[in-house]
Amino acid sequence: MQLSRVLQPEIEETMESKKRLPTRSPAPRAVSQMMSECWSAHLMIDALWCGRRFRTFNVVDDFNREVLTIEVDFSLWATTGAHT
Repeated sequence: MQLSRVLQPEIEETMESKKRLPTRSPAPRAVSQMMSECWSAHLMIDALWCGRRFRTFNVVDDFNREVLTIEVDFSLWATTGAHT
């Protein structure tokens, strides 16, 4: 008797019992209608040619994509973002 014939009923049972996930329909994103209504904050990390890393903290206005502030340092503390 072949092994595939023995396992075939078990495989069919598991295939039938698997449930498919429902199709996703994400809600539309909220769009700001005026300046300074919604801001985004981004923390980016990069490295210099010598290997030393630095961080930038960027605050961007979502309405017109204007950069409000950029803080650049080798180490940014949590209080830095709170003061900006």
